[in-house]
Amino acid sequence: MAKLPDKALIGFGFWENGFRQVTNSRRPITKAEDFAGLKLRVIQNPLFIDTFRELGANAVPMPFAEVYTALETKTIDGQENPLATILASKFYEVQKYAVQSNHIYSVWAFLLSKRFWDRLTPDEQALITEAAKEAQDFERKIIRAFELTALDELKSKGGGILDIARC
Repeated sequence: MAKLPDKALIGFGFWENGFRQVTNSRRPITKAEDFAGLKLRVIQNPLFIDTFRELGANAVPMPFAEVYTALETKTIDGQENPLATILASKFYEVQKYAVQSNHIYSVWAFLLSKRFWDRLTPDEQALITEAAKEAQDFERKIIRAFELTALDELKSKGGGILDIARC
């Protein structure tokens, strides 16, 4: 965060999206070797691509908007996202297996333009800083609670994800 002003940004903290998990339609994943041969959608980012290729999966970079249809048509075997996203996107409708792999902790940086920030009064800056801290604490509390709810709800889906393993 201290280096951000040099990049014309002001950082206020990190909001959580949760740990990322893997779903697939072919088999349970209980150990790293089980990723071998699976065609998994990943974020279009070298870190994600390289991580899953090292595990032996066929990492397929793909925009999020295309994932459900690609899972439904079996263009890909699986995908990786936080549990809340898996639930909200209804991937359980087209996936049978999930593993709590916790392979990447997904966060978002809460940022403002330094140019905008520098135009604010000290009082306005203090208010934004305080509000950002409150918002971060609230968001983390909500997403962590939703993550637990999402896990329970995914486990209860009769025709969807039947097997949630831990890796």
